Amino acid sequence: MNIFYVYLFRNNIDQPQLPVKYKSYKEFRKTTVKSLNYEIIKLRGSWDDKDYFGEPIFVENSDFVVLHSNAWPSANGDSFYYKLDKNGKLVDSIPDINYSGIRDGYLIAENEYSSWMIDGDTLKHKYTDLNSDAGWQPERIKTEFDKLRNKAVSTAYFNYDRLWKYDSENYENKIDKAVFLVEGKWYALYGEDLDLPDYTTLSKEKEKSYQTKYTHLLQADHFHKTALKGRDMWVWKVNAYFNFIKEKDTLKFFQEMDLNGEHGDLFLTYYSSEKINFSLILAEYGEGYYIIKAINRQQ
Repeated sequence: MNIFYVYLFRNNIDQPQLPVKYKSYKEFRKTTVKSLNYEIIKLRGSWDDKDYFGEPIFVENSDFVVLHSNAWPSANGDSFYYKLDKNGKLVDSIPDINYSGIRDGYLIAENEYSSWMIDGDTLKHKYTDLNSDAGWQPERIKTEFDKLRNKAVSTAYFNYDRLWKYDSENYENKIDKAVFLVEGKWYALYGEDLDLPDYTTLSKEKEKSYQTKYTHLLQADHFHKTALKGRDMWVWKVNAYFNFIKEKDTLKFFQEMDLNGEHGDLFLTYYSSEKINFSLILAEYGEGYYIIKAINRQQ
């Protein structure tokens, strides 16, 4: 009886009929959506359909995009960085060796870094250690630290408990590591209680603000309820209808989404740059990318 009640309720939602103009819209995650000159298709590559992706990475002054697969800790399988050229073609990739972040286009880890995003070099490079034995006096470390911090265009900080085995002397002495990008070279400085976290945060904020230049929100033009989500009277399953306008052309599509009381919740995030010839939509929960590009008339 309860099952019948829920079924009856979900199929008698109090709302107007879907306007006729939206009935021709297609669900872009299930089929190719086309306008006169553009299309939305699933981006294919050497990755698995079950891979999870983070937001795309736009390297400064470049005409390519980098995608990071299995970027989340809970993801299964190997993690890779993939490079797409300005037309959305996969041209290169590199394994993720547990890089901890990106600074000015460099992939950085505790003991090595890569310039692959900048110049395609797949080799892993060691930092130039200034005091690898951590034997300098505190005054000398502070002097060198301040000099590097003032000259560096980017920095990173690694706490001692990530660097050393718990029974090592450096671990017991709490020897941290700071790395500095100065005139295209990375230098490493070791010392106890290096005062860098605040400066590192600023460096991260620079990277974050750079990424936001390429992030856009596409607001739903209309939505239509399809069912309640569970027993919550305020959360609905809806079809959200979108109009992606590009050069006087419009891609019309919809996606099933959750509505939690506000129409403003219904949007898609897409990414684009003037230097590339396509846009990207990252599917819900990072499950792959969809690419918006001009239709190839030569196919």
